[in-house]
Amino acid sequence: AGMDSGTIKSKVNQIASAIMGSDEDFEADTPLMEAGLTSNTAVLLRDELTKDL
Repeated sequence: AGMDSGTIKSKVNQIASAIMGSDEDFEADTPLMEAGLTSNTAVLLRDELTKDL
């Protein structure tokens, strides 16, 4: 049994916000690249998600 989709979405949002230095939550349908994710921060996001999920 894994995590439910709501928990996963919340965790991705939390980690992405922290990496990109934003206090705001992202809309679920907003592409992260449009929200300011760069190739460098994408690698950080991947690494953090790998550790946490």
